[in-house]
Amino acid sequence: MITPMKANVSAITVEYGLHEGRFWLPRSQTIEGEAQVSFMHVPFKLEQRYSYESVNGSEPLPDFRIAWRHRQRFGLARGATRAATQ
Repeated sequence: MITPMKANVSAITVEYGLHEGRFWLPRSQTIEGEAQVSFMHVPFKLEQRYSYESVNGSEPLPDFRIAWRHRQRFGLARGATRAATQ
């Protein structure tokens, strides 16, 4: 085994795109950085791209009233967080 082996990630990027005019899905992700093996320093860039033929979009959106009832139960009505921070 060659030592030291180190890697330093300097940037992580995720690019999203609107699919079928409804779904924000990742198009690509990139990781950039530098690796060190013994005395060698090597820059690296890993890219991953995604494509979608279709999305299971026939499912309806979840009922948001449940979340609103939960907020009311715990006193988190609209504007409560804004008032608490002022």
